[in-house]
Amino acid sequence: KKPGISRKIIAQTIEIRLESCSSCTAVLQTLIFVLLELLLRQKLFFLYEEALEMKKTILIGIIIIAVLIAAFLGYQYFTEPKGDTVAGREALLEEAKGGEWQIQTETELEGYIVSGAYSDKEIAIAVFAPEGEKNYSLQTTTVRFPEEIIIAGSMIDDKWYNLIWFNGAQSEYAEVTYTFDGEEQEPQRYDTKDMNIIFSEAPSKDYNINVVYYDSEGNKYE
Repeated sequence: KKPGISRKIIAQTIEIRLESCSSCTAVLQTLIFVLLELLLRQKLFFLYEEALEMKKTILIGIIIIAVLIAAFLGYQYFTEPKGDTVAGREALLEEAKGGEWQIQTETELEGYIVSGAYSDKEIAIAVFAPEGEKNYSLQTTTVRFPEEIIIAGSMIDDKWYNLIWFNGAQSEYAEVTYTFDGEEQEPQRYDTKDMNIIFSEAPSKDYNINVVYYDSEGNKYE
């Protein structure tokens, strides 16, 4: 073989191999870039999926909390005592004063309900003010011992009323006497056989009041 031909062939072979290596490098770089892009997209996809899952979890949590709050408010609304019935007013009185109370007598006055109630140790006059449609809230309560006469006062429809009740014994009538401007007025007489509450509008801003109950035998309670 001629040496010149051998060198030429060898040189061409080296050149072809170099060009092949260069092409392989380019292809390899392209493959690496493609793989990196695929991995990046896959990672972004997983991040997107995780974000969606997190949003779903948060949304479910918010819905559960809202349902629990609504259930709690509904329970409070339906179990909270209201003053639209005698039993409801007794519950309001028990909530305010403790113990067990029973309403014995009631009268409506200018849209308000005035109740005479008793427990095992006390008696009370309770005033329930109108609140919304057909509902009442407890406005004032005056408590005494059973043998005492209750003389309470309450503002009803912009008027001051004296509310009087005696539940210690069966009586026939009561006399209410006012003194104001230095003069004692004529007694106001009320039938008390039904043991109802006496309502008496205050005669002035400054006055004294005296109440005496009488039974059928003329015995006095004051």
